[in-house]
Formats: sequence, C-alpha cells, structure tokens
Amino acid sequence: MAESLDILDAVRLALPPDILEYNRAEQAAAKARVKDAEAAKTAADAALKDEQAKLDAEKASAEANGNDPAAVVAERAHLLAASKRAVVEAIALVQLAQAQAGDRYRFGAEVSKDDPDPEVFDCSELVEWVCGRFSVEPKMPDGSWIQALHCQAHGAMTSIDEALNTPGALLFRFSGGQGPLPSSRPHRAHVAISVGDGVHTIEARSARSGVDLFADAQAGRWTHAALMPGVDYGTVQVVELIGRGDVGPVVKEIKKALHKAGFGTSEPLKISATDPTYGPKTERVVRAFQAAVGIEVDGVVGPDTRAALGL
Repeated sequence: MAESLDILDAVRLALPPDILEYNRAEQAAAKARVKDAEAAKTAADAALKDEQAKLDAEKASAEANGNDPAAVVAERAHLLAASKRAVVEAIALVQLAQAQAGDRYRFGAEVSKDDPDPEVFDCSELVEWVCGRFSVEPKMPDGSWIQALHCQAHGAMTSIDEALNTPGALLFRFSGGQGPLPSSRPHRAHVAISVGDGVHTIEARSARSGVDLFADAQAGRWTHAALMPGVDYGTVQVVELIGRGDVGPVVKEIKKALHKAGFGTSEPLKISATDPTYGPKTERVVRAFQAAVGIEVDGVVGPDTRAALGL
C-alpha cells in the first residue's frame, strides 16, 4: 500500500519551489542569528565572570589593608548589575523562538533548556525554553497563567498595544477575559511571543498548527500582556498595572492617594491605607474614583489613574 502524505506534507509539495527555497533560507538565517546570539551570550558570561573575580580581588585587598570593602562593592556592583541585565536582549529570544517554526505542538510537552533544538512544545514551554537557553534571571516558570503571575510579581505587565509593537513581549489569552489576572488557573490559557511589528506572533498554537509565525496578532484575542523580567528591551517603558490580587507598598500608596482625593474613607467602601492588599473593595473605590474624574472605568490603576491620583 502506498504511503500517505499528511496535510502539511501535501501543502509543502503544492508550494512553488521559490517559496519553499525562501522558507528554507529564512529558517537557516534565523538559526544562524541564534548561533551568533548564543556566542555573544557565552562571551558576556565570561566577561561577567572576570568582572566578579576583579570585584572579589578588590574586596580581599581592601580587607587586607584594613579598609571597609563596602566602598568597593558600592562602586562596582551597579556595573555588574547593569552588565547582567544587558546580557539577554529581547531580539535574541525572538530569533531563537522563530527558529523553531515547523516544530510540533503537544500539550504538556516538557523539554530541557540544554536541548539546542527540541522538536515539540506547548505554548508556555516555548517561552520557558527560550528563556532557559539564555539563562534569563529571574527564571521563567512553566504554565502560561503562572508566567503571567511571574511577570506581574516583577512589575512587568504592560498594555496589549505596547506588547504588539515590542519584540519579545508576551501576549496572553485567558478565558476569564481582560481585567485583573485570575486567582486560579483559567479553563483556557495561552501565551505567544510578539514579533513587535503589530501583526505577527511566534507561538506553539495547537496540534493542528504546530509552532509557527502567525499573522493575526491584531485579531483582538489577547486579554493581558507583559515584558519578560530579566530581558533587555532597550528603551521600551514598562506600563505597570496594579489591580485586584496585588500586594505590596505600591498598593498602600494608591490607597493613601485615594484617601487624599476623598475616596475610600467611609463605609460601605472604607479601605485601610495600611493594608497592602488590593482587594475587591479597593477595586470598587478605584472604579468610583475613575468615574468621578472621567477616565476609563476598569478598576485597575494604570498610567491615567496614577496621573489622576498624582502618583
């Protein structure tokens, strides 16, 4: 019995030779860029190691001479930190992800960051793997919803429009829709990597579509977006969004500003400025404030609400 062709093979055979050759050239070029980026990372890691050795030597010398090594640390630590932040550029992650086009999708797939060219991913594993290949710190976790929480915890949430135009930004789709991130894993969750041209994403989409470059990023299917913590996005500005479920000093500052504006000071919507939790009552107070000053009412403190609060 003759061997049967799968759908993808049939499509490839139907494509004109010049398109096939172009696709092969594009994939080869992407892999070459990845190889260059990995070589640059190796060199950067070596430079960082040398820098750390110099710092250790200078601290030891200061101690031997009876001096406080704290001054040495203060002088050089910011240089080390800046170098570490600049090691991984967003475009390198995009190129590595793009080089995986044509790989298969399998939900729950697990691959090693030490594998230079896996053949199967699911959506979040692709993100985790590209970050792992470049040793991005803080480490990117697995699971699209957990990845979104990871980004939120590091103050890296941004607007969907900004992510669409930022190479290497993450675009999320959760079944609960837009608004505060869900407190438990949504029934449906997905993540994609933005190419940054407002049109394309790289994603492990489904068993049918596999891993590929898709041109429907503006289809309005995204609910959240973020930049990857530990990745250098150049001059891209993170738009921090604070909403229900967030905890920390910034929440107390928001509550203080609401009190100063005359909101959240009396029942039934009284909130405590010493409580660092952004709960449902705080969200209702923020909504009331937004409605009063004439800005978008969404219960989330973004740039417009911050400006209106004087933060």
